[in-house]
Amino acid sequence: MASKRDRVVLSARKLLFLRKTTVVAFSHLLFLFSLNTGSACIARTLVSSQQIDEAVRDYVLRSASWPEDSLQVSCRRHMTADVRLFHAVVVASQRVKRGELLTPQVLKLETREVTCLEGRYFTRIEQLQGKRARLSIPLGAVLTPETVEPVPVVSRGSKVRILVQFASVVAWTEGAALQEGAPGELIRVRNLRSGKRVLARVLDSETVRVIF
Repeated sequence: MASKRDRVVLSARKLLFLRKTTVVAFSHLLFLFSLNTGSACIARTLVSSQQIDEAVRDYVLRSASWPEDSLQVSCRRHMTADVRLFHAVVVASQRVKRGELLTPQVLKLETREVTCLEGRYFTRIEQLQGKRARLSIPLGAVLTPETVEPVPVVSRGSKVRILVQFASVVAWTEGAALQEGAPGELIRVRNLRSGKRVLARVLDSETVRVIF
């Protein structure tokens, strides 16, 4: 019967052979390195740090849809690995004041680490068209949905046409906006004929539709 040392060596060799073709090999490789039998010394003679990095990288690429050239993988002791995702994202090319329109002149694309942003970033400057800074954005900061907002097309106090639609019946009346709002947003408006205040959705710079 093969000794425990022989079994470990055979398992390690088998794992090196299967590593590039199956994720299961990576799982067994981690298990091999976790054995408390002195096998770590044996494993070091069979598996280089570069091979471990490649195994981790293969596993991550198989498990996620990230582009290969956007990943940085580095292994640490105790079989832990740092996986970092990089992407070309929109950042502020200068300090942007709160309420300032986000134009191409104040934006640029730059490759940044986005590992912890969980998809909350923009990859094209065109995505910021019609938006403004919700708060002050420092130079070089990555723009996220939390830092931007649509540019209002209706100003507070401006006159609007209030559209009322119920089934096939459509009517409209004159009103005044009590809040500013961007297309799709809900704002309070006052019916100039009745004086009543209603909640309406902004359709464009002149029209809102009452929400029932």
